[in-house]
Amino acid sequence: MACHDEMSYSSQEGNDFWGLGILIQDNTNPITEPYSSSQYVFVINYLFGNLVYMDGSYAAGIHKLGRRLLQSDSTLAVIETHDPLRNGQPAPARRVVLPWGSNSFNNSWLTSEGWDITQRSIEWAAGAL
Repeated sequence: MACHDEMSYSSQEGNDFWGLGILIQDNTNPITEPYSSSQYVFVINYLFGNLVYMDGSYAAGIHKLGRRLLQSDSTLAVIETHDPLRNGQPAPARRVVLPWGSNSFNNSWLTSEGWDITQRSIEWAAGAL
């Protein structure tokens, strides 16, 4: 989460929040295609786990796929190759912002849906989806 600004996803570092899932807001991308739009997906199974959301102003080319429940902050997003980053430069390759990555996060907390989103994100970024 400390690299959202350095990777030019947004103008600030990300922040963490307590939550067990994310609200799917766009299911037209292969990463979120298996889920319904407006579906709340439980991605972690650890009661005290922290998830991450993007803060500040976002890159012009960002496509928001998921957000915090009852909030507009994006938690899952993608940038296509050549879409504009926050610094105005075109993205050299596909990029994915996942809702985990805080210092206290442990991958063993992921649910099967969390692992599915992770796998689909890697496959999408690599061009396999």
